[in-house]
Amino acid sequence: MQIEFYYWFILGVTLMIMELFTPGFFLLLTGIAACFTGAIAYFIPDILWLQWIIFGVSTILALVLLRKYILNKIVPINTVAANVGGLIGKTAVVINKIQAESLKGQVRVSGEVWIAKPSDGKPIEKNEEVIVEGVSGTKLIVRRK
Repeated sequence: MQIEFYYWFILGVTLMIMELFTPGFFLLLTGIAACFTGAIAYFIPDILWLQWIIFGVSTILALVLLRKYILNKIVPINTVAANVGGLIGKTAVVINKIQAESLKGQVRVSGEVWIAKPSDGKPIEKNEEVIVEGVSGTKLIVRRK
């Protein structure tokens, strides 16, 4: 049995078109591997098992070597801390005096109001700027700027 080289190109182009409807670049890279196999099959048309090995190896190599690179170029991986973890290191303004033994102290950070505790245990007056150092439950741990 023989697979003509143009079948590999048809498969490759079909997979690349299907990639338009799916995320992740899996089908694109598999399509590129199929086209590569078609180019090789043009020169060695009678060795079917070798064509399948070339297709498998080139698919794996494309996925391992190129997928992460392409994804980083298209959608850079700039991780942003989500939820309260994203508040650490930000500047906040005290809106209610912060005392170590009280839960009445509040800060406004990124437009949200949070209960705050001082990291050093010393009171912090209203309207002072503070830096968020950490999170303890639903309270922010802050220090003077």
